[in-house]
Formats: sequence, C-alpha cells, structure tokens
Amino acid sequence: MKRALISQTLHEWKENIWLIIELLIVAVIIWGLTLFVVNSYDFSHRPKAFDITGVFAGNIEIRTSPEEGGGGLRRGDPGHQCCRPPGAAR
Repeated sequence: MKRALISQTLHEWKENIWLIIELLIVAVIIWGLTLFVVNSYDFSHRPKAFDITGVFAGNIEIRTSPEEGGGGLRRGDPGHQCCRPPGAAR
C-alpha cells in the first residue's frame, strides 16, 4: 500500500509542485500581513521618547502692528518684549 502511494505521488509530481508553490505564496502573504499588523500595533503602543506628565500647553503670540496692540515693534528691536527678560526696565 505504501509503495502504491509513493509511486502515485511520483507520477503526479507536476500537480504537486503547483500545490506546493501555491501554499508557499499563501504562507508568505500571511506572514507579511501578520508582520505588518504586529509592527503597527507595537509602534502605536510604544512609549514615546519623552514624558509629558506635568507639562502644560500654551500659545505664544507676537503682535507687531499697532492694530494688534503690539505698538509697532518688530522682533529684534531693542524695545521688543520677547528680547527682554520679564520685569526688566525698558
């Protein structure tokens, strides 16, 4: 019986090769999709390079025209507020 199965398998080697190639292609596709999903999950749940606890968000505006209330000063002018430390004399 075993000899008959082996001889039948050897006679049908062309069909068997196509089956093996198809299984290899499917295995590679499944491996690639699994790798993509695992890496995406790992990257999205990985801790960031900095700790944001105790950090507050704020906005900084530089007003440069009198209409905006900035007095017409530009960045780099000696009287500009961004160039002086807080509480310094004008």
